[in-house]
Amino acid sequence: MGSRSKEILEQLNEVLIKRRNTLEIILPSIVFLIVNITLGFSYAVLVSMMSSFLFTIYKLLKGNSIKYSVLGFFGALFSVLVTRFLGRLEGYFLPGIAINFLIIVLSVLSLILRKPLVSWASHLSRGWSLNWYWHEKVRPAYTEVTLFWVLILSIKLVIQIFFFRLGNPDLFGTVNVITGWPLTVFILILSYVYGSWRLKNLNGPSVQEFEKGKKPPWKGQNKGF
Repeated sequence: MGSRSKEILEQLNEVLIKRRNTLEIILPSIVFLIVNITLGFSYAVLVSMMSSFLFTIYKLLKGNSIKYSVLGFFGALFSVLVTRFLGRLEGYFLPGIAINFLIIVLSVLSLILRKPLVSWASHLSRGWSLNWYWHEKVRPAYTEVTLFWVLILSIKLVIQIFFFRLGNPDLFGTVNVITGWPLTVFILILSYVYGSWRLKNLNGPSVQEFEKGKKPPWKGQNKGF
């Protein structure tokens, strides 16, 4: 395996595996997909709710933090309540569609304000100096990746609306889970590959060089995005 592939796997491991809160939030969706394929939509909703609840109890008994488990559980619970209110099983995924739309809106607003959303996401994840992201030879990389997010998430939104209107809950559920975390991993990989390549080509300072006030020429950010 090449060094580039190893680097990407390390970054995914850092974001999606080492941070166990990610698993706690997406657990209901993983369970839902498996049960929906084997037993159908109604059972999938019930089992995903129960798995999230039992996982929360397990973490509580182990003395671990349960805030992200609770977030996953109440997210699934809210989806069930929406389903009951609308009287349509497809309503289970409407909160997710709403969140997707919100991310698109926030991304567009961040671009207008010249503070691209991907910069904030990276800052919260890595803790790098926020002012570094606004450097003229750094910001373009994050602006372009944010535009990529807007494009992909807009396509996803159109697909979600299309399958929601079909009125087939089993198909709609499967499509939504597939375009959930699998798509997210795909977006993260492409964002990292393009973003890190773009940073190098911009010839801007690395985070450390920026914080130390070093003058050009800079070595640039060699790892991470």
